[in-house]
Amino acid sequence: MATSKVDPPRLLLVEGVDDEQVVWHICQRHGINSLRQTSDTPTTSESALFEIAPKDGAANVVKSIEAEVNVIGRIALGIVIDADRNIETLWRQIATTLGDKFGISLPEAPDAGGTIVGDYEPRIGIWIMPDNASPGELENFAVPMIPPGDNAWPQAKSYIAALPDEDREFADDKQQKAELYAWLATRKDPRFIGKAIGDGYLDVEAPLCQQFVSWLRRLFG
Repeated sequence: MATSKVDPPRLLLVEGVDDEQVVWHICQRHGINSLRQTSDTPTTSESALFEIAPKDGAANVVKSIEAEVNVIGRIALGIVIDADRNIETLWRQIATTLGDKFGISLPEAPDAGGTIVGDYEPRIGIWIMPDNASPGELENFAVPMIPPGDNAWPQAKSYIAALPDEDREFADDKQQKAELYAWLATRKDPRFIGKAIGDGYLDVEAPLCQQFVSWLRRLFG
């Protein structure tokens, strides 16, 4: 007999499957049991601290906030979303959604270590990639996890820097993203950021990653 899915009491909204993989691998390396919605591996939600829900884009993350806050029995809701070019506009958008619909007040700006608003039910947490202050995205969060002294990283940066203008189809603010993927191409399994974390190529003890893990523990613990 088919069983209906039960909404998890603790849920983390992310933009896409890449973000889901990154968060899950970070959690694995730090001994945090989290559940991937897209995983084919059978895992019971009862044993997971929280569930990760990819929403296919930033706009869908914001659109889903109202419904997810309204879930009966929801204890904590986390939101991980890219700042992209304008963190202030994104912050106002989230603050308006939470304020207008639920009377939940956010601080004037994101907290450096990740925002948590705990005076409401559910508890709300927001992490704006990469560091709650800078424009950017998931890839900019991953770059500081490249170990100091990595031999391939300077070469990856040099390769991107040496590209002629006519071959640089990415925007100027995507340069670090291009450098990261050039570096990932040198790995044994040259694919995804999450896989590089799982394989130990990216340092989950790097300060920014540790701040993110601390935020997850405070929000869902």
